[in-house]
Order: sequence, then structure tokens, then C-alpha cells
Amino acid sequence: MGDIGEIFAGGDKPKNYSKHKNADNPFPIYSNGLKDKGLYGFTKTPRVKKDAITLSARGTVGHVEYRSIPFFPIIRLISFVPYNKEYLKCLFYFLQSEELIEKGDGSSIPQLTVPRLKPKVIPFPPLSEQQRITTKIINLFAFL
Repeated sequence: MGDIGEIFAGGDKPKNYSKHKNADNPFPIYSNGLKDKGLYGFTKTPRVKKDAITLSARGTVGHVEYRSIPFFPIIRLISFVPYNKEYLKCLFYFLQSEELIEKGDGSSIPQLTVPRLKPKVIPFPPLSEQQRITTKIINLFAFL
């Protein structure tokens, strides 16, 4: 994964933030978690400005979200920004597979780490096939 994009862990929450979106704080802050897709609050400046995928590193380990707006990730959330945006949607579906992402390590609290994810090999088909697979998955989800 480290060869096809930038992967990094979220940091501390911004000093100045709001629990509600407003003119001064328009960008979402995301943490790990399922509720509201991990929405923690809002801040003035995003850390991630391109479409990205986030993975929960602790708690709901391996939970994957597709982020299409600028955002600020905080601790326990790993962000992945591919060098080529064309890979993003297919990668999103691949990462949702239980077999591709182990649920982490740790003696008492399982976790994912950036050093474990960077060398992870993802089987990418040619771009045209990725687009076909993504379209098929979207169409199948419409039936669910």
C-alpha cells in the first residue's frame, strides 16, 4: 500500500474546533467509530485535502470509510491517500474484505498500525477492470 499512496495515522484533535459546523470551522474531524461515520467535530483547516480512505485502527478495527471532502483525521484513524485517484473506489471495496485486513495486533487491545499496512500487497487488476468491478458492486448494492 505504501507504494501506491500516502498512508499515515491521525494526530491529536485541533486545539480550536467546534462540535457543530459553522463558518469558522467548516471541515469535519473524523476519529475511529461507526456512529456518524466517526464524525468528532469541525475545524478550520483540513489535514487531508484529497479523496481518501480511512481505516479505524482501534476499537472498530478495520472499519473502512470513503472520504470525498477535505477532513482532519485524529488518533486511532489511519488515512490512505492514493497517488492515483483512479484506484480509490476499487481499493475501498478491497479493504472491506475481512481477508485483506487483519484485525490488528496487541495483547489486550487489537489495533492496526501504519507499519503493518504500508507493506500490504493489494491485488490490483488493470484500471479498466477495476472500473468494471466497481460498477458491478455499486449495481449489486442497489439490489440489497
